[in-house]
Amino acid sequence: MSDAFGVDIHPAARWGRGITMDHGTGCVIGETAVIGDNVYIMHDVTLGATGTSLDHDRHPKIGRGAFLACKSTVLGNIQVGAGATVGAQALVNKPVPAGYTAVGSPARMLPPKPNQTKAAPSGAPLPLDTSYVVFGQGMGI
Repeated sequence: MSDAFGVDIHPAARWGRGITMDHGTGCVIGETAVIGDNVYIMHDVTLGATGTSLDHDRHPKIGRGAFLACKSTVLGNIQVGAGATVGAQALVNKPVPAGYTAVGSPARMLPPKPNQTKAAPSGAPLPLDTSYVVFGQGMGI
């Protein structure tokens, strides 16, 4: 994948179903990262570690239906909750509650608006654009 799409995804990273990488160039996803079903990932997203020790779980866990905007960075063994959004160029080093939006560097949390439901796009036909990579045969995470 690295040569074809310009991404660096560790082979041990765990993926759910229906994940979309929209213009996924520049993405880096670490060894112990877990990405839930129907997550939407833009370009230059990093799911990285905060240390160099190889003997523990050190990468982010991304909940179902989360949205990771371009150039966002999520560091450490933290949870980005289901339906959460990580804004463009955000640097996230603390957990993001389900439905919240993380913006800024370091990120601050914005609560969901009342009666707001968030969901990543799924089931919609993709345009004829080879910059999309959709992972449909995931682990059902």
